[in-house]
Amino acid sequence: MLVSFAREFHHLAEALSGSQTLEEGLILKLASTIRGDVCDEDTVRQVLEMLADAARQVEWRDIFGQAGLLATCSHSLHPEEPENTLKQKLRLIGNCCADNDSNRDIVIETECYEKLTCVTTAALPLQPLVMVVIFNFMNEYEPAQRHAFKHGLVDLVTKILHEEDKNQPLAIEYALRCLELVLQSDIPLGDKASGLITLLLGWATYPTIQFDIFYIILSCLLALHKEEYTEAFNSDPSPVLNYIKLMARLQYWEDQLSNDPELPDEIDKEDVTRLIRGSRSSTITTVSEISASESFQDQFPTGSAFLNSIVQLLASSDSTLLTCAALILGNMARDPETCDALIREYQPHLSLVNVLKEQTQIGVLHAVGGALKNLVIGSPAIRESVIQAGILQYCHKFYLASVMVEVQHMGLSLIRILVAASPGNAECLFLPLEHDASLSAIEHILQLYAKNTEVPIRMEIGRIVVSILREAAKLPSTHPTRISLQHKTSDMSPLILEPVIDMLIQDKWPVVASEGWFALALCVQTPRGASAVADLTLPERFFQVLRQAIYQKSDRSNFPELTPPEKPRPGPEHLDSKASTQSQKDRENALMFLSGFLKHNTSEAPRNYTTLLQRFLDGQEVTDALIKETLGVN
Repeated sequence: MLVSFAREFHHLAEALSGSQTLEEGLILKLASTIRGDVCDEDTVRQVLEMLADAARQVEWRDIFGQAGLLATCSHSLHPEEPENTLKQKLRLIGNCCADNDSNRDIVIETECYEKLTCVTTAALPLQPLVMVVIFNFMNEYEPAQRHAFKHGLVDLVTKILHEEDKNQPLAIEYALRCLELVLQSDIPLGDKASGLITLLLGWATYPTIQFDIFYIILSCLLALHKEEYTEAFNSDPSPVLNYIKLMARLQYWEDQLSNDPELPDEIDKEDVTRLIRGSRSSTITTVSEISASESFQDQFPTGSAFLNSIVQLLASSDSTLLTCAALILGNMARDPETCDALIREYQPHLSLVNVLKEQTQIGVLHAVGGALKNLVIGSPAIRESVIQAGILQYCHKFYLASVMVEVQHMGLSLIRILVAASPGNAECLFLPLEHDASLSAIEHILQLYAKNTEVPIRMEIGRIVVSILREAAKLPSTHPTRISLQHKTSDMSPLILEPVIDMLIQDKWPVVASEGWFALALCVQTPRGASAVADLTLPERFFQVLRQAIYQKSDRSNFPELTPPEKPRPGPEHLDSKASTQSQKDRENALMFLSGFLKHNTSEAPRNYTTLLQRFLDGQEVTDALIKETLGVN
């Protein structure tokens, strides 16, 4: 202890180490010393150091705040004062603010925060300490967080992230922690957000970044992934490059943690796993949104270095990179011109089929299926080459994704589109699978039908059957493929036609029901087809909807034809017209079904079916009671 200090404050050390009280006279002398009124610089520094050390204890923080010492220190803080003195003042302020809201209010009232931000520029060596002080001030106290935000915290963090050496992480860590506090408070960032995202992505993808900093960055990015913030990338999609790199870093850290699970004490492994998975999900969503923007194709046209690298990612074994690559390609494949250009340049449909061969991860399947579907819709000429590439050997992976109905539906929808306008592809559905010669692709699909109760899935399976029947009917009656398809379909009855009956008896999608009437009308135009229908166990509801179709007394008349959501919906008058036209087609197809079945059926069909169907064709009344009586329903 210096003599000059001992002479004036001989009992300060004793007071600070004893009971938590300070005499009024001592408080006045301490305040004077902190201001530098009567003591030399070295004495001021030593007093401040003793007070800062004492403020590590919770009890002293309240006393220093109530005694006015914290306010005095805040008022007297000047960026230009000697670094050692400034350091101890920062320590005293920071320690007093730790878990003490009343002291934080003092910092706000004395406008100390504004001075702290000046110190970061005037005394660069103290920048890490200043950020720790600001963190203590803001931590778990929303008024302090809002005060810091109002007085330029985001600009301060941005400045530090731009300037700080990545190998000097303390200032970075606490700057990020402060930003995280603001983001967790849902304080709107406005136009500052997109710049922050870009900056954070740069840090997150830096190869030697420490995990504790990477962890905070992920938390910040997750909070920033809101539509109002990321929509800025619709006009400037360049950050997608770093998002792709981020996906690789996420996988790197996940692998590192699984091999070496040691983490800092304050970080829980379950929290890390949850954060990484959440970050991956939000990153994929953001990449999808950016790549769907109109400006994306302008900045990254076919043949660009970036798009070349995206296509090359399809050869990766990293499921997250594969997902991103497939999403980007799928979003680009929105019009025939782009699809044709992509196929000419890259043949991506073949690479995507190969991904299906190697991958089972649901997210990858969903993205790849969507990309293939868009490419086939945009460039129908590739249908045959996609089938030839072996997609039917791997489509069962879609069907096994029972935890995600959207993936099952994606796979089925893709099959339906591949069969459309391609009788050859339809016939391929009946060929034995390489991995299980006892099954064909259509049998795999019908197994899914038998096990699945989801109505959209069952409807899509029915639509595949309709596509098969339609493609067969397009060919001349003597064409070998037509004959083959008709024989194979009838040989698989009744199971293959049950989904068609499901299409008819549902009342949610009239257009789907109309497809069912069309399919039944086609099916019974041959004796084999009529016999296949005769093998069905037709439910009571079937005869009720048959009656509705024929007599046009439909309880579904208020269900207009489905209109894709992205197209303007027509007015009521147009809807009524379309519904009327569709009802007339349904009636015609239902009558064709009746006449075709009664004419061509040569099997020992149940007499009750034949009786009811004949009454319908003859225009006789068929009541619910008669249907029940004829079917033997109680």
